[in-house]
Amino acid sequence: MTIMIKIAGILMLLFGLYIVIMNWAAQFQNYRNKKKGIKKFISPVPFVGPIFICMGYEFAGFSFTWFVFLSFLLDPGTVITIISLPWLFMAFLSHKGEK
Repeated sequence: MTIMIKIAGILMLLFGLYIVIMNWAAQFQNYRNKKKGIKKFISPVPFVGPIFICMGYEFAGFSFTWFVFLSFLLDPGTVITIISLPWLFMAFLSHKGEK
């Protein structure tokens, strides 16, 4: 059973890497669309790729070191979300609601 868990961990790690790479491809495509004047935006998926990478490392039995958390900084969707959290929190607090 441990071999199946290790295989599942490696698959989760690869899936997380795939999501991070696709987030970078989405950012590149957004840049190309903007440069060409096309009004189309592809949304990145924050936190999903790095979380799968961390879970894959844990399940596969690799040594869990600090550089695994660099995946949170290498994913553009996660970085944009982390940077925008203070503004989102301020907007949430300043919202009065509908009257």
